[in-house]
Amino acid sequence: MANFSDAVMECLDTPDFVKEFNILTGCNIGVDDRTAIEVAIDKATGHDPHEKDYRRFIDFVFEYIWLPLVDSGDVVDGEVVSDEME
Repeated sequence: MANFSDAVMECLDTPDFVKEFNILTGCNIGVDDRTAIEVAIDKATGHDPHEKDYRRFIDFVFEYIWLPLVDSGDVVDGEVVSDEME
């Protein structure tokens, strides 16, 4: 059985899903076009330039993947009961 976190990870592990999400939203999940110095500065300061993109991704999965599963009855007590997410 899968829970919401598993659903998010499954979506993140699906390159075509991430690509289409990026196209639809203008986000850049999985794309890092920063220079080496920018990466070093972000790492040193704890800044994550993609944090908002990941938040949007999680919200997207919740609204367009998870909630339809709940509405269809495929989620019981927070767990997917169909074989689609296994």
